[in-house]
Amino acid sequence: MGTNNFLNKNASKIFACELQDEYSTYEDLEEILTEEINEVFGNQFDKEQSQDNESYYSGTYLGDINHDYRDCTLRLKPIIRAGYYDGCNLDYEIEFVGPCSSFYNSLNELEDSLYYHKAIINNFKKQLPLMIKKLEEVFATNSTPLDKIGGFSDGTAIYKKSI
Repeated sequence: MGTNNFLNKNASKIFACELQDEYSTYEDLEEILTEEINEVFGNQFDKEQSQDNESYYSGTYLGDINHDYRDCTLRLKPIIRAGYYDGCNLDYEIEFVGPCSSFYNSLNELEDSLYYHKAIINNFKKQLPLMIKKLEEVFATNSTPLDKIGGFSDGTAIYKKSI
């Protein structure tokens, strides 16, 4: 039984890195990405790193990219995830922090909670695609963007370079 090499939750493509070819160590990739994300996002980027808890595709969050509006925060959490077999891929998590530090996993959840705050929802709907575009541009310059073109019943997958 096989499995996909990459876990990709949110990114529009699989931003794959072969560490033995492009970077001497995982830590070098972390440092390069952290510096470039900081250059692009400036004071919106909080560089505090942490680990995720995925059992087979473990990763390192590079920090938080925050967009604050009124009493809420839109947060992108860039992550380097280990590949199942080799290499790694770049992805991100999205969080919405509402009043009283309530966490939401989707804009719809936040919208249901803040139905009377349309300005916050509209602001986040406008900012989220802009933030994702900037982050994915950083990813693309530091990886090989791939598309998954097929999968098999045993879980293995075929990837091709993205155009």
